Amino acid sequence: MESQLSAAFFFRIFVRLTLCLMITAILIPVSLFNPYDAEASQESLYVKVLVARVRQAPNTDSPILFRARRGDPVVVDQKQGEWYHIKHPDGREGWAHQALFIATAQDKGDTTDRDYYLKDVSLQVFSSEKEAIAFQLDDFHPPETFVLKGERPRVVCDFLNTRVLDSVGNRIESNGALVKDVRVAPYGGGVPRVRVVLDLLPGRNYVIDQTFFKKENRYVVTIITAAP
Repeated sequence: MESQLSAAFFFRIFVRLTLCLMITAILIPVSLFNPYDAEASQESLYVKVLVARVRQAPNTDSPILFRARRGDPVVVDQKQGEWYHIKHPDGREGWAHQALFIATAQDKGDTTDRDYYLKDVSLQVFSSEKEAIAFQLDDFHPPETFVLKGERPRVVCDFLNTRVLDSVGNRIESNGALVKDVRVAPYGGGVPRVRVVLDLLPGRNYVIDQTFFKKENRYVVTIITAAP
């Protein structure tokens, strides 16, 4: 009887050891081929535009963390749709659109990179509390947009490396209740730039929303009055 108990005890130990070895054999290959291995997914690219805006999240509404310059090398360690999470050599990191990068290095002093074109600017009035300005571009190239508060509230849109068609003009007629005036100021020189200033009616609180419709290459700034 005692010999039978001993045999059963050693059999159970043998089974446990065998199962442990089988589990180890299964887990080792999985760890070796981990699809989330950061080193395996990294890609080295270079900034191809004059200034690349690197944001906190993968969308144009997200705050700008820093700006990378033409020719800067970056490492892509994540991808989300058309957005790359990049790491700059100086240690900074964030999200930027894939259209801003190229696989080969460019001369930082080269200014022959293509210019973008602002083709049309139009005001859209939805109500006495909501208006929008639509910018028609020739490609995906959202501007740097910021708000100036105070007695003369303004929304400023800076389109870098951009030229404006003559048909747009320097001022856009405004028949709205929120946007008093739309001023377009093209700049020439080595780095063409277009600044569009939206003069808003003072004495109100505003919520500013911005959207880029990539398929139509249309950038829209929406102005909405907010409760005080």
